[in-house]
Amino acid sequence: PVTPQQVATAAAAPSDWTTPWRQWWVLCERYFHQIWADRANLMLMALQAPLIGVVLSLLFDPKLFALNQSWGQSNYPIKEGPTLLFLLVVSCLFFGSINSCREIVKELPILRRERLVNLRLLPYFASKVTVLSVVGALQATLLVYIVQLRVSLHLPLELQLSLLAFLIAAAVGGTLLGLMLSSLAGSAEQSSSLVSVLLILQLSLSGAFIKPEEMLLPLQWLSTLSISRWTFAGVGAVADLNQRFMDLKMGWISSDFYLPIEPLWGVILPLLGLHAVLAMVALRWREGKFALLRQR
Repeated sequence: PVTPQQVATAAAAPSDWTTPWRQWWVLCERYFHQIWADRANLMLMALQAPLIGVVLSLLFDPKLFALNQSWGQSNYPIKEGPTLLFLLVVSCLFFGSINSCREIVKELPILRRERLVNLRLLPYFASKVTVLSVVGALQATLLVYIVQLRVSLHLPLELQLSLLAFLIAAAVGGTLLGLMLSSLAGSAEQSSSLVSVLLILQLSLSGAFIKPEEMLLPLQWLSTLSISRWTFAGVGAVADLNQRFMDLKMGWISSDFYLPIEPLWGVILPLLGLHAVLAMVALRWREGKFALLRQR
């Protein structure tokens, strides 16, 4: 519900409110304060990464990524390496999508009023992406840190930062997908329900269960648009999983993991841009739908 104070704030907008940069900055500040003021939701967001991180760290062997795989005769910890990396990617996608899936649909009454005082859609959308991406990046960082307290990745700092960057990209991708759902859904509850469908599709197309090169051709095309596929390929490439499996004469090899890190970013960054455009189009459609209703 819109409070009288919020309506008054919109009406008392500063003289430079029409500047896109100014609108983005003011909206970022306001959104940050909203998140900080909602202590119950803030606590839930703060506990997500530590809880999942502790469970993942206890679920896997501490020697999972050890360079010397000599545990037993044929049972090597590294065989579960793709599973842990995949769960890290999925967790970050979850962080981004669950944090953002209700943020637009619940604010539609406020958005409609502020559009009457020259609020632009792009600064509004950019403020959501900015704040939620920062939150997702913090959650991804905390998740990796907690997991590595017990399960070391045995990577130099540069590669650890590279792996973290791929996980942050997954969180940003989840944020954009959540905002898209939030723009299209009729209610916050409907948007929250659709997140589960979205995540299942991301899991199915990631290549973690069926290698992308073995999927049916239409699914291969869909998988190329999946954030989970390329971020999973990124963390697998950073951990050098294919080489480790080949050294042990094990057969779990995906062609995605052969891609160098730099070309992967050449796929991921445009893909994030495409998701941002689609989310913005969804928001513009929702706003246009409101404009038609207002004219009637």
